[in-house]
Amino acid sequence: MPISQITRLFALVKSMDKSEKRHFRLYVNRLESNEDVLYVKLFDHLDKANSLNEIDLKSKLGIVSTSQYSNLKRHLYAQVLKSLRLVYVSKEKVIAIRELMDYATVLYNKSLFTESRLILSKASALVDEIQDYTLGFEVIEHQKKIASLLISNNVTDASNLKNLMESSKQAQAKFNSSCTLSNLVLMTQSLKHQFTFVKNEREQNLLFEFYHSNFQRIDINSLQFYTRVQWFKAHYLFNHMCLNFQLSYKYALNWNRAFEHSPTMKSLYFEAYIEGLHYILQILFFLNNKRRFKKWFNLLKTSAYSQNHKPSKTIDQQKFLFFQTAQLNKAIIYNNFTSIDAITKLISEQVITFADSIGSDTIVAFYYKFGLVYSYKGNYEKAIDCFNKIVVESSDKSNHIYYSYARLALLICHFRQGHFQFVDNTLQNVRQTFNSNQLTNKPVDIVLSFLRRGCRAMNFGIQDDYTDVISKLKKHENNHFEKVAFLYYNFIGLFESLSENDTIEKTLNKKINAH
Repeated sequence: MPISQITRLFALVKSMDKSEKRHFRLYVNRLESNEDVLYVKLFDHLDKANSLNEIDLKSKLGIVSTSQYSNLKRHLYAQVLKSLRLVYVSKEKVIAIRELMDYATVLYNKSLFTESRLILSKASALVDEIQDYTLGFEVIEHQKKIASLLISNNVTDASNLKNLMESSKQAQAKFNSSCTLSNLVLMTQSLKHQFTFVKNEREQNLLFEFYHSNFQRIDINSLQFYTRVQWFKAHYLFNHMCLNFQLSYKYALNWNRAFEHSPTMKSLYFEAYIEGLHYILQILFFLNNKRRFKKWFNLLKTSAYSQNHKPSKTIDQQKFLFFQTAQLNKAIIYNNFTSIDAITKLISEQVITFADSIGSDTIVAFYYKFGLVYSYKGNYEKAIDCFNKIVVESSDKSNHIYYSYARLALLICHFRQGHFQFVDNTLQNVRQTFNSNQLTNKPVDIVLSFLRRGCRAMNFGIQDDYTDVISKLKKHENNHFEKVAFLYYNFIGLFESLSENDTIEKTLNKKINAH
């Protein structure tokens, strides 16, 4: 297996747990007569190292030749993967199916056709169990290969051929359906990444054209379990970016119900199951539905601590990210920030661990929510630090919506601290950021206009403006396209708190207690 970058090898070794490392050493000891082979020494050095130093590594291993070092890395990478494959073959059914197919190929090459068919029958049973139709199609094609050879040798019967051809048609239909749905989900995810949310009727019409061209060609009644889940996911994502949150909620619920109707699928497709819970909570947060949020939050919490799934660091990472996102959303939706310091500290530490695999957008989203809760609490210094991580330190400005709203939130925090000169000098640049990213809307324009007036009056004599601004904002709160702004900051709560000269947290709590 080609590998030239030591960082990939180092990441692989560091990802292994104690039992996997122990298995690797047993595995290589069975392969090699000499326990101190060079690639095992390389493995041990990487295992003990806290950071990479290739010069030091080469010195410890006594390597001078560059080609020898490259070959050593490649060989170690391949041996580690082979060892891990043996560990996971009993835990991951996809690997078990592929192993059976490998055995069937060996037996076929030995002209042991009956034995090969028996092995493939076992593989086929496993495919039906996990409903992986890509593998199922491969198994059927392998069976047809054997059948074709047996026909040539006049060693077969018509009934078996008829059954095999019928199975092949079914497998092809399921495979085509699975490919169509997975392609649809990827296309929808790509559009979601591009648009985040529709900003106007032109964009909405473009998405509707995409919907009519792709979604309506699929009959949900013909779909099997996982392809049905994919269908719900594609509809959820489409309606989410079209700001149809009630419809998104409906499809996320159907996604979850599919698992409730087939409980055995939860452990097989745990990633999809917990992702569905995450999306339900995300929509309930946008809808500000506190009662339902609590119910689904408790279910996600139970699932996050569950081990009812195959061992997987990817799943563990997913559980952590989804649960901590829900924790932050829960703090915001209930206006309860008592544990926020502990939550932000835990997430910040884990984000460093996951940095290479979770992507910059997820990290940006976390820091944006950190900034939100601290600004609502009135801890503007911490809020500014969080928003600055997005605005100043991030080299990737691809997530225009978080970048733009982080800049606006920074202005708000500085305004609350009385840094009027800074806000006045920066405001026009922030407005240009929204314009260049095509994110300007009425609520943002209202807020920026107020900040301009407030700075020039140094926040004196504008008490009457608060009521006027609140009234203007409320006109846009439920507007289909304008409501996006309120997902990124509680602007109405901001001006209510300004009118009472208090924090957003305390102002909202007064309103809650009054009711």
